[in-house]
Amino acid sequence: MRRRIRTGLCLALVCLLALSGCGFHFSEILPGSSLSSKVLMEMEDESLSTEEGEVWLWALKTVCESDYSEEIWSVNLEDGTAEEELKEAAKDYIQEMFLASQMALADGLTVSAEVQAQIETAAAYYMAALSGDASSDTDRQEAVTQAYMRLYLANTSRANAMSATVEIPDDEARVVRVYQIVLSFETDEEKATQKKRASKIIKRVEKGTSTFAIQAVQYSDGDSIELTVMRDQLDRELETAVYALADGEMSDVLETDDSYIIYYCVEENVEDETEAHREELRTEKLESLYREALTDYSGEADWKWNSSAWKGLSVTGEDAADVDFFGIYEENVSG
Repeated sequence: MRRRIRTGLCLALVCLLALSGCGFHFSEILPGSSLSSKVLMEMEDESLSTEEGEVWLWALKTVCESDYSEEIWSVNLEDGTAEEELKEAAKDYIQEMFLASQMALADGLTVSAEVQAQIETAAAYYMAALSGDASSDTDRQEAVTQAYMRLYLANTSRANAMSATVEIPDDEARVVRVYQIVLSFETDEEKATQKKRASKIIKRVEKGTSTFAIQAVQYSDGDSIELTVMRDQLDRELETAVYALADGEMSDVLETDDSYIIYYCVEENVEDETEAHREELRTEKLESLYREALTDYSGEADWKWNSSAWKGLSVTGEDAADVDFFGIYEENVSG
């Protein structure tokens, strides 16, 4: 009996797609009925061969098999077969790698003689790992070399983009640590009772007859008393209240649809977490800018995708190479 995977195919593939800084679709790519069977996609006077497309497909196939073994191809998925899902993801990946590499060249990125030699060495190792006549196939070696060149260009372009300077304002990055008291209600009667309780809690803490932490332990319905807060994590009203607090200050009673909430500021700026969050925001911003650049670049050109040629490629069968394409690249190409 075939197994069924509920959540879809290959977390490893999802991570791999992120390496190029891509992971989105381009609606501009059109069926390429006028393309030769040897051309998988074309953008103006540049093209990607069907042979190279097969190299990429098999490279991604190997990533999946490293996590799930060859049995993955006999697994039923929610929306089709494993091969169909891989090919859909691979199509996006190939299109995006092509775009990113062409944008890199358009931006003036050059390849040194040293890197060119490294790429040729990587291609030679790849070919040596193939079996039979495939290891001496000159068309395949040219396609592998081009794929490694494309990978280098795309990754270098993204790395350059991600090293740019982007300033994240202090208050946007700031992480706040608070205690919270959540007083839940469902009925109007419960709401009235909890409102009175909230008022009494405020008075006890303000008079010093109890501490906020003690009141939280006694009365809060929340899952946790201590909360670390970042921007855009809470509803706007709650966020505004939290970020207005200084160390040792307590908020007013805040009302949501099903509870009253009171916050007490333990630390208005958790410095180590703030700096880590600043770096996360910086990365997100640079990633967004890079994707915008890719999208803008894609919109300036006419695309063609050879659906017929793509349909003829498969991840199974005797011809499907089981070579660690990405591992060979990492071992041999340093830039």
